[in-house]
Amino acid sequence: MHRTIAAAAAVAMGALGCRAQDAAPSAATMPQPTPWPDARSLRVAAAGEERLELRHRPATEPGALPTVQLVLVAPESEQALFAQPVTLERRDALFGARWVLARESAPGERRAVSADGGVSFMVALPIGGERFLCSHVKLPSLQGLPDWPRLPTVEAWAAGVFETAVWSCDRSLARCRSRALANLPLHASDPDADPLATGHAQELRAALRAARDLRPSRALAVALVDAAVIAQPGLGALDLEAMGTLAGSLLRKGPLGREERRALELRVSLARMEAKQTPADQLSPRTSIEALAAALEGIPDAIRARPGPAGS
Repeated sequence: MHRTIAAAAAVAMGALGCRAQDAAPSAATMPQPTPWPDARSLRVAAAGEERLELRHRPATEPGALPTVQLVLVAPESEQALFAQPVTLERRDALFGARWVLARESAPGERRAVSADGGVSFMVALPIGGERFLCSHVKLPSLQGLPDWPRLPTVEAWAAGVFETAVWSCDRSLARCRSRALANLPLHASDPDADPLATGHAQELRAALRAARDLRPSRALAVALVDAAVIAQPGLGALDLEAMGTLAGSLLRKGPLGREERRALELRVSLARMEAKQTPADQLSPRTSIEALAAALEGIPDAIRARPGPAGS
C-alpha cells in the first residue's frame, strides 16, 4: 500500500516537474520591452532654472505607437523640442539616454542638448518664439561643454537646410537622397537611424519660419531659390506658396549682383516651363515656382538693372 502511494506521488511530482520545465523556457524567451515608469513626465536634465523632461503618452488604439516628447521647461514657458510617435525600441532608447542641458551665456539664446552624457551636443535654436532642435548636426563637446562657436546659428542652419534640399524620396518619405555636396549635412533622415531624427518637411517649415525674420543675405537668397524650384515632398500648398514668395522677396532685397540676379531669373523661367509638363495635381514644385515667378514679375526694371556691390 505504502509502495503504491509513493509511486503515485513520484509520478505526480514528475508530471509537475515536466510542466514547470516546459513553461519556463517559453516565458524566458518572450521579448519583454523595458517598462516605462508610471510617471508620464520625467525630469532628465537641468541647467539653472530650466530643465528637460521626457513626456510619454501610451498608445490608445491597437497597432498605434506611443508618443514621446522632449520638452524644455522654463519658469514661465515650455517648448517641445521633439514630439512624435516612436516604436517601443526607440522609446526605450530615449528613456535610457544620458541627457545633458546647457544654456548659452548672453547675448546668445541658444540651448544645447546632449543625449550621450555630454560627449556630443545638438543645438536648440530660437525660431519665432519657439525652439527647434537641429538633430542632424552633432558636434563633439569641448571638455564636456558645448563648443558654442562651432554649433550652427539660426542663419547658418536655415541656409544649410535650403542648400541641402531633398530632391528624391521614397513613397514613405523615410529614405531621401540629397542633391547637395557629399560634405554637407543631409537635412532629412531615416527614422530608424536616430531616436531624435527630424523629418524633411518639418525642418523645411521651421527654416521658412526662421528665414522670414533673418537679414537678407546672398547665401540665404540663392539657397532659398534653389529649394523653391526643386520638388519638396511632404509640403502642402501653403508652405510651397510661402517658400516661393519668400524667395522672390529675398531676390529683391538680397545683395545680389545684376548678372547673378538675371541668372536666377532665367533659372526660374526654365523651371516654370518644366513644371508645366508635370501633372496638374502635383503641387511641388509647380506651386512654389509660380509664387516665385509672380514675385519676380513685380520687380521694377530699375531694380532689375541695379548693379550689385563691387566684387559680386
